[in-house]
Amino acid sequence: MQLNLKHGWGSAQVITPLVVGFLTLAVFVLYEYKYAAFPVVAFPLLKNRTFACAIAAATLFFFTTNVSLFYFNPFLQVTRDVSAHTAMLLQLGTVGYNIGLFFGGWAMQFSKRYRRWAWLGWALVLLAVCLMLLARGSGTSNAAIAVVQAIYGIGGGIIVGCLGIGVQAAVSRDDLSIAITLYSMVEYIGGVLGEGASTTIWVNVLPTKLQGKMDDSVDIFSAINNITYYQGLPEDQRVIVKDGYIQTQRILTICGICSILLTGVAMLGLAPSDFSANAAQPKIDTEIEEPNDNHSRPPKENLSA
Repeated sequence: MQLNLKHGWGSAQVITPLVVGFLTLAVFVLYEYKYAAFPVVAFPLLKNRTFACAIAAATLFFFTTNVSLFYFNPFLQVTRDVSAHTAMLLQLGTVGYNIGLFFGGWAMQFSKRYRRWAWLGWALVLLAVCLMLLARGSGTSNAAIAVVQAIYGIGGGIIVGCLGIGVQAAVSRDDLSIAITLYSMVEYIGGVLGEGASTTIWVNVLPTKLQGKMDDSVDIFSAINNITYYQGLPEDQRVIVKDGYIQTQRILTICGICSILLTGVAMLGLAPSDFSANAAQPKIDTEIEEPNDNHSRPPKENLSA
């Protein structure tokens, strides 16, 4: 992404690393699937519907988060005219995320179910992303921004926590460790893809929103990337930059809405699981049955005869 900002997509310095990376990934997958004696990636797990759908849903959720929030801090500084410190304080998503993780765990422990709470988290995230279309305009208060971010974080924490428990409930004990590892690894790939999509849209769309509207004396690149330069612009020029930020962020938010809807589609494949039934199963590894010698011992009534 940094090379794209400097050289553009048509440069060999951008295309070469992408081609090498994709080829390396393709060779790795082919080797793991066909030739590896002890493969790192457990491909048979992907045949488990709940496991595959949970990974897809988590990946799409992290894509949603990064495509819609990656430029949130500079967006706040420009459109709200706040400091970097205030912009950081308005990002309550992380706080809400941890609250959501705790609530999701408590709810699953109480109800012995996970799917209903995963859907609750999904609904909260969808609500928050839709509210972003309204709350991210210049006419809303900082409190509205903070509340929307908190709702998003709480919903996200519930989703991630519940999907992780669903994965653990869907696989065997032997596959548990590799399933959790793959779930944790693949979901962050969605975040990386979200960053890439967000950066691509931002650096290509935002300048076009400003071209032809600003004075010739204004350096558009500096107005976008240098907050100090932006703050030194005349008021009429800053209004143009603000409008460009809002329009570009609206596109990113729409991408987030589409992604979270796809997350819901993936979650349709989650199988139900009753944790109380799983807990009631005997632990054959730790319990030792007493030998049944009824066949070698005469009945009590025969002994008394």
